[in-house]
Amino acid sequence: MKGNEENSVGKLSLDMLIGLSIFLFAFIFIAQFLPSVFADARSDISVFSEAYKVSVLLTEDPGRWINGANPSEKGFHWETEWYKDNISFRPGLAVVGEAGFINLNKLMEFKNVTITYCLSYDNDSWIRDVFGLTTPSNSYHVNISMLIPFSTSYRQYFSVNDSGVEIFAIGPPIPDRKVSRYERLVNLPKINDFYDRYSFTSPNPMNENITQTTLTFPIGGAIIYISNITQCTTTYWIKINVTLTNTTSGNTSTTEVFKLENDNCDPANVSAVTGYHSITRELNEGYCELYTNFTETYQESPDQTNVTLRIKNLNGFVELSRVGEIVGDRIVVKLVVTVWEGG
Repeated sequence: MKGNEENSVGKLSLDMLIGLSIFLFAFIFIAQFLPSVFADARSDISVFSEAYKVSVLLTEDPGRWINGANPSEKGFHWETEWYKDNISFRPGLAVVGEAGFINLNKLMEFKNVTITYCLSYDNDSWIRDVFGLTTPSNSYHVNISMLIPFSTSYRQYFSVNDSGVEIFAIGPPIPDRKVSRYERLVNLPKINDFYDRYSFTSPNPMNENITQTTLTFPIGGAIIYISNITQCTTTYWIKINVTLTNTTSGNTSTTEVFKLENDNCDPANVSAVTGYHSITRELNEGYCELYTNFTETYQESPDQTNVTLRIKNLNGFVELSRVGEIVGDRIVVKLVVTVWEGG
């Protein structure tokens, strides 16, 4: 017995050897795999932080400038100084003292600087330099654009003025790979070429006022303002229809996208009718549904879009914008900064 006991001392079972081998194999695999996992995480965090940094500097800060030959000359209004000798500047788009409100002069000069230094809006080289997006260890590309609020990350619609010109779109095309995207809602001033107004009156309670216009969808913003009810002893309404037409085949489809009516006007409820009514979502979603039905029914695409506004016993106006959502004396848009790693 004693001999057997001595022979068994220090021996490992086969099960233990197999288990130890599996453990060591798993340990080595994980040790080699973890650095690549954290490298991707660090890369994602780094790219997102750069997108956030650029968006903050553009929308919350008016920028800075300084005269290198005379450092006492400096200020916030770089848009009037950047092209002069000895001037160093960092662009920002915000109105001085009003973060989130965009100065149109700064916006225009940002585009002018891009063309002057890069000769193309697709070139982001000077933006990368001024915002520190090129370092010895990393290099990033950036795309900065203004979109209507109806846009999503997979369906983007640029803010354009009444002439169809994009308000702001700087940087190379966004690649079909991993990017970091940061959105900020910002305010633009409400100027003439950013929106259209259509006034309506219904002085005769027996008739209706009809206004028709050709529009391009999706609409950035749309509101109805009702100032008063002409005859509160009879029916009143406001109805909006969208009509799609293929002018070659003559096929057409119409749908009602908004309606506000009352067959028995109660003077006590007038305040609930008057004032502003946002109709942006109703118009855009109604158009999208009608467009889908049109293409499925006729197996072709429409090439003309008409919006008809019918009003009875109401006074007021409609405001439409391809730039963004209309809110009082301002227009709300999305400023989107997209950053990705590149050479």
